[in-house]
Amino acid sequence: MVFFNEFLGKKDQSALRSSPTQARVVKLPDIGQVRVSTTVDCMGETCPRPLLLTKKALRDMEDGQVLEVVVDNSISIETIPVILPELLGKHLITVRNDGSWTLYIQKIGKSGDAGHDVCGENGESAAAD
Repeated sequence: MVFFNEFLGKKDQSALRSSPTQARVVKLPDIGQVRVSTTVDCMGETCPRPLLLTKKALRDMEDGQVLEVVVDNSISIETIPVILPELLGKHLITVRNDGSWTLYIQKIGKSGDAGHDVCGENGESAAAD
């Protein structure tokens, strides 16, 4: 099966799963530093796959954690932010890269207020207002 997936240019399914990252800090425009706890690589995937992987990743995350979703499908950057309230997620920002986009999404609780995981200048967590 792996041979056929490689032959057809399909990704290994294990690579499509969300992966908890070593909590790393990224600086986002107009937001500041946030701690990314999970990354989902959806490069080469078409809808609805990026949406389904985002849903699964958010389900497995704690309130307040930040999810990073990397896509190269323009439809995904339009559909994912719209559905986030139903998935208990909040769209923080979409950053355009060369040939792809990175969406930053915060897992929110049912009350809708978790405050994103903002970091101080030294990379330590700081309370968000």
